[in-house]
Amino acid sequence: MNFILTNTDFLATGIFGEMTSEDGSVSFKTLQHAYPFVLNQVWAPKVSFGVYNCIRHSPVRLPYTTFMLQNVPDFQGKPVTGILIHVLNFDSESEGCIGIGLNRIGDTEITHSKDAFNKFMDLQVGIENFKLTVC
Repeated sequence: MNFILTNTDFLATGIFGEMTSEDGSVSFKTLQHAYPFVLNQVWAPKVSFGVYNCIRHSPVRLPYTTFMLQNVPDFQGKPVTGILIHVLNFDSESEGCIGIGLNRIGDTEITHSKDAFNKFMDLQVGIENFKLTVC
């Protein structure tokens, strides 16, 4: 199942958004780590706008299988690798990955991330890759 990630709030406490299936039937709250973007004095995620192929991945650093974004452009002059979709609730739990949850609390966190992640992975059973459009 393909998804569209729309970033809505670019805050020092995280980049918040919503990840919705292409058909609009499923939606998750998202959170990515916020990095200062010096030129405009704003906050930015590592994952820029674009379309990404996401492949099923079993990372060493996490005890579960997830999906990894391929060919993420350089960010602030440095290569970007290892961007995953995974369980997280706060900006500090990510170095650029995309966390998904069911709800958002103010400007600090997303909640029920494990539940959202499990639902997301249930939707992707038997799927080895999917398209993620970030806007």
